[in-house]
Amino acid sequence: MLNKTIRKLIYRASWDTRRRNVDITQVLKPLLADKAILLDVGCGEFSLAKAVYPARVVGVDIVNKSYENSDNLSFVSGSVVALPFSDKSFPVVASVDMIEHLPADVRIQALRELFRVAKKAVVIAFPYGKNAYELDVEFMRRLKDKGKPEPEWLTEHLQNQYPELKTILRTVNEVAANGKNTVKTTVSYSENLGVTRALRRLATRSKFLYVFMNILAGMSPVVLQSDENNSYRVIIVTKISERGDS
Repeated sequence: MLNKTIRKLIYRASWDTRRRNVDITQVLKPLLADKAILLDVGCGEFSLAKAVYPARVVGVDIVNKSYENSDNLSFVSGSVVALPFSDKSFPVVASVDMIEHLPADVRIQALRELFRVAKKAVVIAFPYGKNAYELDVEFMRRLKDKGKPEPEWLTEHLQNQYPELKTILRTVNEVAANGKNTVKTTVSYSENLGVTRALRRLATRSKFLYVFMNILAGMSPVVLQSDENNSYRVIIVTKISERGDS
């Protein structure tokens, strides 16, 4: 129990996870303003429930790893390529840092499923392109040089082709439109590369120093902004409406 509690605290406060949740929450909250229910696909251990509280959240993951006990969260076991929900079951669907873990040939089916169960909007966030790839390769090399264990998430990243923004955008717009919908897609960026690179280099030297500086950076009121040239993660927001809707 103590281990889970500590992990929660680190997750809430650290730069990388806090930055991800803050940036995602900024785009999700307007979509959830009318008490819409959020489907969090690939919710992992902690989900988006605390970040978007008090909005109701249904978390779905292939393995029940959820450590949350928030009163706004319910969990369903399921796969992103065959979500156990009917069409347009949820007003808003989100998937954060999930599709990069999938083989490239599985991503189209995953995106189809996200949009199949969504009625009004889908939010997708993921490490992307050359910047994320080079940063992850550098981190893996430094870990190996120091004889440190490789995180499972990093191994999975490097096993798969890194999502390219143009490719994912093209697929998203094709899948979302589906011949009958009007689609509006916007793109924003998350997690400044310089900060993440510095923290990862610390991680290969001292676990204690890494955790301390990660939390310090996460709690700092000063946030270095990200753009297409200096970001680890991209956030795609796609709003859907049937043609003819006002």
